[in-house]
Amino acid sequence: LPADKKAKGKASTLATLKYALRSVKQVKANEEYYQLLMSSESQPCSVNVPSYTMEQVEGITSEYIVKNADMFAVAVSLVSGKILYISNQVASIFHCKKDAFSDAKFVEFLAPHDVSVFHSCTTPYKLPPWSVCSRLDSFTQECMEEKSFFCRVSVGKHHENEIRYQPFRMTPYLVKVQEQQGTESQLCCLLLAERVHSGYEA
Repeated sequence: LPADKKAKGKASTLATLKYALRSVKQVKANEEYYQLLMSSESQPCSVNVPSYTMEQVEGITSEYIVKNADMFAVAVSLVSGKILYISNQVASIFHCKKDAFSDAKFVEFLAPHDVSVFHSCTTPYKLPPWSVCSRLDSFTQECMEEKSFFCRVSVGKHHENEIRYQPFRMTPYLVKVQEQQGTESQLCCLLLAERVHSGYEA
């Protein structure tokens, strides 16, 4: 159990068991994800996948999220699962430092039951290229809404010793991202995530 999650007495045992169960579920979900990737190798990925630098990713997503305080953008590597880019809005949405997402896998912030949902919905051959956004008409908008899915996200904030998750509607796109100049671009899932306001607990 990580040091920041340790407690005393009975609470410690319960916290350890909950953490172990969550870890097992995430490992199982990751295994299912890689099986999906293996089965999708014979499936053609979307053609004409655009490639961007980190600065370009920030530029192309900013116009979609700058006017919406409940929205953020994140690029997740489909090779390693790590976050390559995440927009500044996460700091105000989750009341944390942006660094909390540095060098981390995106699924680490998802509710355990949503990990497999995320993986199955971001299988490369299912994703449209980001270029569809540049010609977004009403028909394309409807198609993209069908591609979106829901996941609960948290940065580990505790409320009465429990992690509280916030529900988000995520619309995924397929892109290639060059993390550093001179390095090879990685196939990524670029997500536009919008917080869902609901009367129900996430």
